[in-house]
Amino acid sequence: MNDDSLARFESIFRIDLDRSFDQVPEKVWEAITDSNQVSDWMKFPARIDAHLGGAIFVDFTPDEPLSGLICKWDPGKAFAYTWGDSIVEWRIAGDLAGSKLRFSHIGVRPKFLAGLAAGWHAFLDQLEGHLKGETRPDRFKELETKYKEAFDPTLNAIKDGA
Repeated sequence: MNDDSLARFESIFRIDLDRSFDQVPEKVWEAITDSNQVSDWMKFPARIDAHLGGAIFVDFTPDEPLSGLICKWDPGKAFAYTWGDSIVEWRIAGDLAGSKLRFSHIGVRPKFLAGLAAGWHAFLDQLEGHLKGETRPDRFKELETKYKEAFDPTLNAIKDGA
């Protein structure tokens, strides 16, 4: 039997966030790959099996926990892991004067875009505080509102002027 029905399409997006830190790349690497440090700045219990093929787990109780597998591991420079049906990647560059972090969440569905962008933005704010020895407030709700205002899911595009 020949089925001529057409495939369905779904837009997916990529979230990119860049941060600069006064700390050397090794400190930033430890903060994003050490289970205890990630648990501290994310404020959710986390476990990272720090090697290629290792597991990553974050317990977002009372929501569902999220787990994935590390699919890129370049110590001190980059790592990536599955996050649901998407990929999260962290890339670090820098020297003794400081570090640059490029965070990417690749394969985000439109209905999750504002929430995930706000969540990662808030987490990176908390990471910055952690690296400075400070506690930062959770800005998720404020940021989610801003991202929802900036993104029009019906058009699958960023609104003009945002």
